[in-house]
Amino acid sequence: MSLKEKEDVRIAISEKRITEAGLRMTGARRQLIEILSESERPLSIEDLSQRSQGKFDLVTIYRNLEVFRELGIVEVILLENGKTLFELTGEHDHSHHIVCRNCLKTERIDFCMGGELERYASSRGYSNLSHTIEVFGECPDCESKG
Repeated sequence: MSLKEKEDVRIAISEKRITEAGLRMTGARRQLIEILSESERPLSIEDLSQRSQGKFDLVTIYRNLEVFRELGIVEVILLENGKTLFELTGEHDHSHHIVCRNCLKTERIDFCMGGELERYASSRGYSNLSHTIEVFGECPDCESKG
């Protein structure tokens, strides 16, 4: 499947989740989904604001990202510095990331070992489980500059 086809599938899945939740597919939601879909890396609120060319205020972006998170349309990536990045997901998409501490370059890890951690937590009596796993380090480009 080509990159464009993957983008189209993610956009269609996102639109379907919004309408199935009884929400309207507004112009702002569509544009934010398209921006996230076209990006090769997870984006911050500031990135989304800049890429939308000022068409939406920050409140609109925050509110829509919260809706997207609740509907499973975006994954939230929490950085060590407290900054948050957002990445559009597919239908059964779940990933983790390697993040450079210096330049914030972010790469997907397309496998998840969180299931093992959740099974362990479940065996200890915990329920309604979820997990967040990100790996932080220095990318080869930043290491060669240092």
